[in-house]
Amino acid sequence: MRRPAARIPYLQVIRSPRYFPLWLGQIISNLGDTLNYVALVVLVFRLSHSGLAVSTLVLAEIVPTLLLGPLAGVVIDRVDRKRLLIVVDSVRAVLVLALALTHALWAIYALAALLAVGSTLFNPALQAVIPALLSEEERLAANSVAWSSGRLVQIIGASVAGGLIAWAGTTPAFLVNAASFAFSAVMLTRLSIPRREGSPGRGGSARGWATRATGSRTRGAIPSWPASSPCRRSRAWLPARRRPCSWSWRLS
Repeated sequence: MRRPAARIPYLQVIRSPRYFPLWLGQIISNLGDTLNYVALVVLVFRLSHSGLAVSTLVLAEIVPTLLLGPLAGVVIDRVDRKRLLIVVDSVRAVLVLALALTHALWAIYALAALLAVGSTLFNPALQAVIPALLSEEERLAANSVAWSSGRLVQIIGASVAGGLIAWAGTTPAFLVNAASFAFSAVMLTRLSIPRREGSPGRGGSARGWATRATGSRTRGAIPSWPASSPCRRSRAWLPARRRPCSWSWRLS
């Protein structure tokens, strides 16, 4: 009989030093994103007085996601994820600072597209890091906390954005978002992500998690065949139904 999953208190997950920097950084970043989105739409409309220009802005944000989304997973699997998250947040902070300084529509579209590229890389990498920080039971609570707090921050941010932009213009909203990206990057530096086998610069390429025929995984195990085996000579790791190989295992 299957045992019910243990319930993890939400506060316990938030207070965890493995998760708190990530959660806090993303809460602040979500607030800045909400301010930035409203300010960007207002800025484009003020400059163009055209709904078509706003539609073009939306396309500039969507097209990079559609084109690069299928490739994001390949990039994320080949680089150090923590470093990728920090670099992307730092670059986005610079891009948003540029938004605060420009009033040319073409430049705004280009910067919005580059910000969309950053989000396309950042969001999947963030989701890939969480399982390395938390257990399965903790992830259930963390996902609930992240979703609830994220929606609350978006509601608050949208309410604040209107008054802030009406009072001081779009520039302060962009500056707040740039600061939120910088804050998120600092929080990410405090994360202690377990070593991921097989990542570049971290101990090998073909090594790492090798899957047994039973479906279990042995850390650091690599397949070893007898010297006379055609599999060893060819190094062709093909499915068993195409090349019957006798696999033995040794720990590296």
